Amino acid sequence: MIKISQTTRMWIVSIATISFVVVGTILLVAFAQGYSYDARSKQIRTSGLVLINSSPDNASIFLNNKDSDKHTPYRYTNAQAGNLDIALTKPGYRNWVSRQNVTAGEVTFADYALLLPTTLYQQDTVQSQPYDQLLQTPDHNHTVAFNKTQLALYTISENGESKRFYQPTLEIDPQKQAIGISELQLAEDGQRVVFQQKLLNGQVLTIVVHIDSGKIDNLSAEFGSVFSDIRFSKNDSAELFWLELGVIKKIKINDRSISAGIVTLVSSYNVEPDRLLVVHSIVPPETSQQLISYDLNGGSKKPVTSLIPDEKGFRISFISSRYSEYMTVIHNTTGQLDLIKAPYNHPLISDLGKDCLLVNASRNGRFLVIDKSNKMQTIDLEYSVHYNFDTSLDGLQDWSWLDDHHLILRRNSQLYIADFDGQNVQPLTVTSNVVGMSVQPNNKTVLPLDSASKLYKLWLTKK
Repeated sequence: MIKISQTTRMWIVSIATISFVVVGTILLVAFAQGYSYDARSKQIRTSGLVLINSSPDNASIFLNNKDSDKHTPYRYTNAQAGNLDIALTKPGYRNWVSRQNVTAGEVTFADYALLLPTTLYQQDTVQSQPYDQLLQTPDHNHTVAFNKTQLALYTISENGESKRFYQPTLEIDPQKQAIGISELQLAEDGQRVVFQQKLLNGQVLTIVVHIDSGKIDNLSAEFGSVFSDIRFSKNDSAELFWLELGVIKKIKINDRSISAGIVTLVSSYNVEPDRLLVVHSIVPPETSQQLISYDLNGGSKKPVTSLIPDEKGFRISFISSRYSEYMTVIHNTTGQLDLIKAPYNHPLISDLGKDCLLVNASRNGRFLVIDKSNKMQTIDLEYSVHYNFDTSLDGLQDWSWLDDHHLILRRNSQLYIADFDGQNVQPLTVTSNVVGMSVQPNNKTVLPLDSASKLYKLWLTKK
């Protein structure tokens, strides 16, 4: 019998302990990274967690075309990495189908499914007059309707009830009678509208109306100008910005004043809640156009980036998400989209190329939806994921977020709903005669306006 010394025994125990710890650590790390052992196939595979839920819940779950015998909400553990096709069914509701990409060791969220009733409930609104146009603030809290025959403006409640707040008075001199309203804008705070009002004698007046009080500010009569490029401040509708001959001036309604130029040599610009984003005209010997950020008084100048010159200008927008700030710049001539991330030193996405027509960011700033050559593409800005399911946006006339995961689309005068990534596009209206819409996220309804100037209320949930 071989005797093992105390020293040797200690070495063996130490080596065994170390080996156990190392192997255990490797297994724990592998498990954390999504590796697991499948006893049935006797293979090691990569897997992740998928959270599946729906509104309403208790929907049957099909995974890769197989009934899982599970219902929402459901935590699908050890889901194999790669593509996963999920289908949700519930009696009385339309099916929801989505392809998700499961990443090993990570959580995939498929918990936003909105199940629409098989038949949507629609009813007439209480309407004493026809409407020709609807305007809504981005937060969906304020809606304004316009009647072009009576030149009347109305506020519209979530239930479609209306209240008139403006209509031109009948003038003694017929030549001074209003005959048209155009370029109607609704401030983001929902407190004011601005528009151009044409008189019978051909004169055009720029009018601002305070919605709650009905107070009218005739900017043209007060300042002697027609303000052809005028925009509300996003924080305070008592302030507006006016671009005249490449110079931005600030109008303060309450102070009854117009500032001197606060920014000059302006080619394109956009007003954001805390800044002005300005693309300057080329100043020789420069060969590029500069995108500059200013505060709302034209100070705190901060260079953002240089742009390839575009004679037709640019469309600029600002996005604030949980973790960063972004700017989008669309070149009007080519549709080239520049997506720039703070600290604004380089384009974040370089493969989107040209022919980008529109962009629309979700309210939480996470998803950026792009109309590229009449196809829908989405970028998850937080996780740098690019979705492209070849969803058609042909005939797109309007789009608005219902919530952070769903868009309402008006295409070819018909309403649709779509998931943020372009999946589950479903029609909401049968007829193709919708000329406007107001989205009401609080009660999951939409107010479609048809070509007969009739306003309806459409429920996206069971009534």
